[in-house]
Amino acid sequence: MRTRVTLDPDTERMILAWMRERGVSFKHALNDAIRAGLAPAKPAGAGRFTQEAYPLGAEQNFRWD
Repeated sequence: MRTRVTLDPDTERMILAWMRERGVSFKHALNDAIRAGLAPAKPAGAGRFTQEAYPLGAEQNFRWD
């Protein structure tokens, strides 16, 4: 899709710097920046959730329901 955008001078400098650092085209740099900015944020330090289980003993004389 073709879209015309108007960038602020500081934003343009950041995109141009990104292009030079990574050796990519303007289109690629702009798309990467948009994806990075719109991606859902991951909480810091969030890892895989694990549930700890504990033994309830040999005899379970109660109803589960």
